[in-house]
Amino acid sequence: MPPTTEETAGAQVRRDAGDRSPGTLGTGTGGLDSGAPAWTGWQAPLGCFLIVGAVMLIAQWVSFRYWGVKISPNMAFPGRGLLDGLVRYDAGWYVSISRDGYSLRPGAQSNVAFFPSYPVAMRGVASVVGDHVLAGIVLTSLSGAALSVALWTWLGRVGLDQRERWTAFGAQMLYPYGFFLYGVIYSDTFVLLAAVGVFLLAEYRHWWLAGLLGIVVTAGRPSGLAIAAGLLVFCLERSGTLRPPDGDGLLARWRVPVRFDRRRLRADQVLPAVISASGLVAFSSYLWVRWGDPKLFSTVQEFWGQQSGLATTTKEYYRSLLANTKWSELLTRPQSGLEVGTRSVQAAILLTVLASVPFIGRRFGWGYATFVAVGGVVPLLFSADFQGSGRYMMAAFPAFALLGAWLARRPALARSWIVLSGLAAVAMMTFFSHGVYLT
Repeated sequence: MPPTTEETAGAQVRRDAGDRSPGTLGTGTGGLDSGAPAWTGWQAPLGCFLIVGAVMLIAQWVSFRYWGVKISPNMAFPGRGLLDGLVRYDAGWYVSISRDGYSLRPGAQSNVAFFPSYPVAMRGVASVVGDHVLAGIVLTSLSGAALSVALWTWLGRVGLDQRERWTAFGAQMLYPYGFFLYGVIYSDTFVLLAAVGVFLLAEYRHWWLAGLLGIVVTAGRPSGLAIAAGLLVFCLERSGTLRPPDGDGLLARWRVPVRFDRRRLRADQVLPAVISASGLVAFSSYLWVRWGDPKLFSTVQEFWGQQSGLATTTKEYYRSLLANTKWSELLTRPQSGLEVGTRSVQAAILLTVLASVPFIGRRFGWGYATFVAVGGVVPLLFSADFQGSGRYMMAAFPAFALLGAWLARRPALARSWIVLSGLAAVAMMTFFSHGVYLT
C-alpha cells in the first residue's frame, strides 16, 4: 500500500528535524551504523561515570576531612565519616520532606518550596536502605549511573557520530556544576534523568509513556513545565502538524516550524504534554487544599530573597552587588569576590545556553529548542541574582550535545575543554563539601 499524504509529510518533518530510524548510532565518520542499537556500547559510558564518581567521592572526603566544614545540615547517618561532603545546604530540606512530609512555618523558610518527586523517591529508597540521608545519596548516585546510559543512548539516537557523541557525553558529565551528578542530595540528577528519558521515549514515538514520565519532571522542579512545552512541540513537529515553511527564506533555512496544519492535529499529539504537566498541577492542588495557596512554593521564596516582582526580574540585587563591590579589595576580601564571581559565571552560562536555542532547533528539532528555552527563561525571570542558574543548566542536555558536536571538529580544543571542565568540577565538589555556597 502506498504511503498516505500524512505519512509522507511526517517522514519529511522527521528528516528535517534530524530524526533517525530507531536503533541507530553514529559510526565516528558522520554516517550511521545501520542495525546497531543506539544503546550499544553503554558499558563504557557507565564505566566512565563510575570512575569520575570515585574521584568525586575522594575529593569530597579529603575536603571535609582535612579542610573542615564551614556550613552543614549536620545530620547523622550511616557512612557519614565517608560521605558527609555530599550532604550540604538543600539536602536538609529534602531529607525533612522524605522523613516527615511537608510543613509550613509562617514567616520563615519552609520545605514547601521544594517539589515532591525527588523526596518521594527518597522515601521509597529509605524503606530499603533504612535511612533517609543515605537514601538521598543512593538515589542520586543510581540516577547518575542511569543517566550515563540514557544520555549515551539519546546522543546516538539523534545522530551524533562517535567522536561527537563522546565529546558531548564528556562535556555533560564533566560540566563544572555537574558534580551534583555524583551522589549529592539535590534533585537535579533525578529530574535530568527523567527529562532525558522523556525525550528518548518520544524519539521512539512512545508518546504516552513520555507523557507519564514527564510527570516526574514537572513534579520535580518549578521549571519542569519546560518538559511539557518541549514535548508538545516535539509531538506536533514529528507528526507533521507543525512544519517549516517552503522555500529558501530564513525560517526555512533554520527549519523553524511555523506552519500549523489543523487537519493533521490529533489528540495523541497534545495529550502527552498535558499529562506531563499534571505533576505541577497535582502539587499545586495539594498546596491549595492544605494551605489555601496553590503557588505556595513560589510565595515562600521571599524568605530566600527571591520574592516575585519587578526587582527580581530586573536583577536589582545582582546589579546592587556589582555596583557596591570594591574591586580593589577583592584580594583582601575574597568572600566578596566569590559572591560576585559565582553569580556572574552563572549568568554567562545561562545567557550562552539561551543563545544556543536556535542552533539546537536547527540541529535537533524545535521540541528540544523549546525545552531548553523555557528551562532557561524561568531562572532568567525568577532569580534575583542568577544564583542557581549554573546548576539548573545541567538540564539543558541538548545544549551539551550541540557543544559536543562543535568541539568534536576541533580536537585540541575539545581535549582542553574536557580536561579543564573536569578539573573545575572536582574543585567545585571540594568547595561544596567544605560548605561554600556555589549555586
